[in-house]
Formats: sequence, structure tokens, C-alpha cells
Amino acid sequence: MKRTWICWEVRKLWEMPMIPIFLLFCLGFNTLIIVGNRSGSDADSYVSYVSGITQIIGGQMGEGFSRALAQLPEENKYKDQLISETLGREDTLDQFDTSRLSGLYIGKFRIQGLAAGFLEQKYRILDTKVKKLADEDASMSLAAAGKTKELMDALFLKMCRAVITEGILLAVLLALYSSGCDGLSRTAPVLYSSRAGRRIQLSKAAASGLSAAAAYAVLAACAVLVFACVWRLGSIWDANMSSQFNYITAFGMRLPFLTWTSFSVAGYLWATLALGLAVVIIFHGLGFAAGLIANSAYRGFLLLLVPAALNFEIMMLAGDNSLWLLYQLIQWSPVTLWWFQPLWFTDLGTVTALPWQECMEAVFCMAAGAGILWASYRHYLKRDVI
Repeated sequence: MKRTWICWEVRKLWEMPMIPIFLLFCLGFNTLIIVGNRSGSDADSYVSYVSGITQIIGGQMGEGFSRALAQLPEENKYKDQLISETLGREDTLDQFDTSRLSGLYIGKFRIQGLAAGFLEQKYRILDTKVKKLADEDASMSLAAAGKTKELMDALFLKMCRAVITEGILLAVLLALYSSGCDGLSRTAPVLYSSRAGRRIQLSKAAASGLSAAAAYAVLAACAVLVFACVWRLGSIWDANMSSQFNYITAFGMRLPFLTWTSFSVAGYLWATLALGLAVVIIFHGLGFAAGLIANSAYRGFLLLLVPAALNFEIMMLAGDNSLWLLYQLIQWSPVTLWWFQPLWFTDLGTVTALPWQECMEAVFCMAAGAGILWASYRHYLKRDVI
């Protein structure tokens, strides 16, 4: 594998019109998601107002905050709204017992045996993390007040989900095309009889992987820039993700957004995008392996699609039939890792059995994907050209 070969393969990829066109389409789509999300709503104006107030009197609720807010000279609907939303707020994590959550999930879904034991142990560990969040008064963080949930959904449920999904699709597209383009153009016999031979696939894998990572970085950077310009968060970037205005809805109840460590909004965003990059790399490796095994971009795509669909089917069947240990085991796959992205770094309810499991899943999937890719390459070296 030589740097010259990699550069040549990168150039060949980006000279194909489909790749830059798809990237531009994704950039436009993300802009529409971010801008269109606030159509007919004054959420962005209210968020901007809260950001300005935070810069003046701070972002921690309490008696001091309420007095300072009431004494501000300007009178408008946003001030009255903010006063009504923050007046009398108390620390919701100070006496919070995480065993309530484990009991809620175990009782609601009738989880038994080893799966129930894993959940109970996880929530015992989470209890120590919640105490640290309570010591920091994390739940008293103002964030965007009453618009916090809407803001977090726009940022993580919509924007980050779109960017990571697009990165995955582009990574798979690059991998399948790069691994099979010589077969499509019928130049494989000539190329494999050259000095590079079949080793060129190593350069192709590196080139398409670097291209996928670069494309994802561009998508993420542009999306964050547009979001920052549209929502004008300012000091809200420093707010705590475990603010009581941010929550998870389950069983018709509002449950606190509990993370394994204290995250600011900006810190949580960068952590999400960093783990998203790992997911993109995982799917690229699997896509390239599928292309080598199937020896066709179309068959390779099906080779990825069918296991992904089966993954979802098994997960739903396991949940519907109370096979909770199987349900927990099936989470250790790239598809489910991507699917639960909006709740990364939280307790994730019945989905995970371990703290920080999404990070462990990423490491496991990356190692397994590397093994699959290497095995497929060794198999490719022994296969007939035609």
C-alpha cells in the first residue's frame, strides 16, 4: 500500500459525479431540516433571549436567579414567560433514587433472571453518577428553559441523526464503489496483472475510508455552523445536559436525562459527533468487506441490507416475547448502535446492560469489523479474478 496509490484512488472516487452531488444534496437537506424546524415557531427567538439573560445573570436557577430576573428593567412577553417557567424550581436530582428506574423498567416489562440482574447493577452504578450531578446542581441549569426539549430534539434527534445517517450511507457507497469499480469497468484482469495486483484493494480501502471520514467531517461542521447561526445559542452551549428542562419520555412519564458524566450541550454534541465518526468507519469497513465478498456493488449492498433488517426484526421479536437477555445481546451490533444515537451516554433504559455501553459497542464492532474485513481480503486474494 503506497501513498501514491491511495492519492490516486481518492482522486478517482471524487471525480465520480455521484459522490460530490450526493454530498451537496446532504448539505442542502441538513440546512432545510435546521431552518425548517423553526418555521411557524418563535423558539429560536426565545432561545436567543434566554441566552442573553444567561450572559447577564447566569444560568443556574434558584432564588438569586429569580430575584435578578425580576429586577431586570425590560418588560416583554419573553421575560414573563421565563419568570413563570423558572420561579420556584427545585433540584430534581438531590433526592433522586435510581432504583425507581430499574424497578419501573423491570416491573413494566416483566424482566427476570440475568437480564434483570444486569439492569439492577447498572442502576446501582448510575446512582453514584446521579449524586455527582446533584452536587453540581446539574438539574438547576437553565439551558433554554421551556424550549430546551424542542432545542435538544432539533439538535440531536434531527440534525445529528441526519448527519450520522448520511455519513453512513456515503461511507457504504464509497466502500462498495471503490471495492467493485474495477469489476464494473471490466478492468480487473488488467489491473490485477500489474505491479500492484490485488494488493490495490488495501489502497482502495484506505482511500475510501479517508474520503468517508472527510465527507462526514464536512457534513458535521457545516450542520453545526448552520445550527449555531439559526439558533444563536451563545452561553446555552455551556448549559448542563441534565437540566430538568431536558427529559426522556417513557410510559407517558417524563424521566430525567441522566448521563454517565456531566456534559455541557457543546461537550455532548462533540462526543456524539465523535462516536458518530466511529460508527461511520464501522459501516465503511463492513461495506468494503461486503463488496469484496460479493464482488458486486449491488450484491454487496444486499449483503449489508439483509442482516440490518434481520437485526431490527430480532430486536422487536425479542422485546415482544420478553426474551430480554437476547434483546440486550442484539444491541451489540452497528445497526442498533446507530439507532439509539439520540440517547447515547445516558442509561438507555432496557437497551443496555452496562455503563457507557455504546462506547464499548463501538470498540467491539470496530474490532469485529476489522476482523471481517481482513478475512474477506484474504478470501479475495485466493479467489479467481472472473
